[in-house]
Amino acid sequence: MVGISCIFYLPVGDCSFLGSNGYLLSQTVLIIRNIGHQQVVSVLDIQLADTTFKSAISNVTLTQNVKTQVSTIYAECQGKTGKPLTDCLQEKRPIVEEILTEAEKQNNAPLEQARLAVAELTDFVQNPGTVFNASISLILITFLYALQWAFVNILEAALMMTATFAPIALGLSLLPLGSKPIWAWASGFISLFGVQLGYNIVVGLAATVIVSAGAQSVSDLAFLAFISIFAPALALLIAGGGGITLYTGINSRVPALVNAAFDGVVAVATGFVK
Repeated sequence: MVGISCIFYLPVGDCSFLGSNGYLLSQTVLIIRNIGHQQVVSVLDIQLADTTFKSAISNVTLTQNVKTQVSTIYAECQGKTGKPLTDCLQEKRPIVEEILTEAEKQNNAPLEQARLAVAELTDFVQNPGTVFNASISLILITFLYALQWAFVNILEAALMMTATFAPIALGLSLLPLGSKPIWAWASGFISLFGVQLGYNIVVGLAATVIVSAGAQSVSDLAFLAFISIFAPALALLIAGGGGITLYTGINSRVPALVNAAFDGVVAVATGFVK
């Protein structure tokens, strides 16, 4: 019962979680982190509609990147007509082909929608309005990518910061409080993995639908808005509610379980004494 007493009652004595500069606590947190990370990554291997979430996300994002890069390159041909325009397109063609080849190499498969998008851009490059719109889209795309990058990295930072609070939560649990702060910390830490898991599932489903419909080249801004604004909000909402429910359940049931376990040990010990 030493382990149980350390976890639930936390006596000031030789509690293994707080001993050796919190070595056991740090290893426990690391194990939880590795298990959570493995689950978050493995969900991308789910297969739906003849493709995995990971492949679908790669297909959509790479197609978007190709379209953005080619639009930027073709913008240099803006305002030209006749032979100067033809020469400009001929000059840019090897660069465009290199971009497509590199994207397909990263995707480990052909990107038909990316090539279709490049063909459409080539056809409409003579329209100055098209190039101008592409320039505006580039600003929006960059902004949305920045939002998505910030969200993903903020989650990682939140995991690291929450992990560092584990010793504090465990130390505060030494106090004779009605509830143990360690359970609030545990539910919050697990909820962060829930946010990552939910985010990957939602984004994977959206990417799969887009790939199945062959709409990679026409849903670029919509997909970026979804993964940078709506998907994070949905994942936070669902995981946040789950974390509160988890903490409430733990906080209401753990004392009863501990008391029952303690009574059982006392009964066994009394039997041995008799």
